[in-house]
Amino acid sequence: MDYRIENNWYEDTQGGSRRIYVYAGARSGGPGGTTQIGVVIVRILEIFVLENETRISVVEHSVYLTPCQGGPVRVVDAVSEVLTLQSASGHTFTFDVPARQFLP
Repeated sequence: MDYRIENNWYEDTQGGSRRIYVYAGARSGGPGGTTQIGVVIVRILEIFVLENETRISVVEHSVYLTPCQGGPVRVVDAVSEVLTLQSASGHTFTFDVPARQFLP
């Protein structure tokens, strides 16, 4: 599955050894197009040193579809780890990053 990303938010945790990325956008509708299905992708990276080289490992890669089809979404605000997203059609969604779910 391909996605078109509108923007992202990230936070460094565990003393900078872990980075949480949240990408916001939509499912791709083919070359250059998008669908009306908004998407949030959570990707967690672990950063560590091994044999004097900095390494990055993907710990998690999860995809969440918006509760309704309002087009691509963008992160428009963040309070701690709770993100506000807005769709192209004006719908507003709240996504709880630690719980990995949309809030009512």
